[in-house]
Amino acid sequence: MLGSSFARFAIASVLPIVALVSSAYPSIAEESYSGIRIPVEEAAAKLKARTNVPIFIPDMIPIGIEEDVHITLKSNDRGYEMNFGFIPDCNGQTYCHIGSITAERGGQFSPKSGARIYEGVQLRGGMKALHTQFCGAVCQANLEWKVGGVLYRINIKNGVYESLIGAANSAVNAGQR
Repeated sequence: MLGSSFARFAIASVLPIVALVSSAYPSIAEESYSGIRIPVEEAAAKLKARTNVPIFIPDMIPIGIEEDVHITLKSNDRGYEMNFGFIPDCNGQTYCHIGSITAERGGQFSPKSGARIYEGVQLRGGMKALHTQFCGAVCQANLEWKVGGVLYRINIKNGVYESLIGAANSAVNAGQR
């Protein structure tokens, strides 16, 4: 994704996060969605120290689990990655990967070939986005949008459309962190 030249560091020695789980996913019109809370101020401060890409992250990531989640941050001058896993230093490996939030200056939208779902959607405020789903050993759902030449992506293993929309709207509505 962003390459191996990233400076790696973890939030508070890869901080386990408490899950806030809901049994039902909200509709697109709802303002809230369930998931795990992201330590936004701490994450944004660490990312800002290593990148000049504007930081847009939601308050929560829509992952319906009740286990500890570990967050690992990577960043460089072209972007950042915030990876969520069941173990520290998962680095997106299928067996432990839960999801991610990424930003990449000059990044390209996901290709249509191989996508199970590939559709244009609209975020609050009229911002255009792309919803994709690719399936192999597991399905990966993505929501992507661009701001100022930077591609932002929220990726969730077995993600649900409404929750991806909620997370993206939260990131956009919060503004640059």
